[in-house]
Amino acid sequence: MHGLYKGVLTFCAVFAGLILAVMGLWALVGVACLCTGMVLADVPERIGGRYGHE
Repeated sequence: MHGLYKGVLTFCAVFAGLILAVMGLWALVGVACLCTGMVLADVPERIGGRYGHE
């Protein structure tokens, strides 16, 4: 019974670690997409502002 309990605990720990790793990975991907989106949204305004005033 003790071995089964230890196995379940190990499985839960590994499973939780995988979930956290995936969440962390998606968080990094989300931040990267957010930064890219902000840069892309900012570039046309800069270009339009530069050429618009000239």
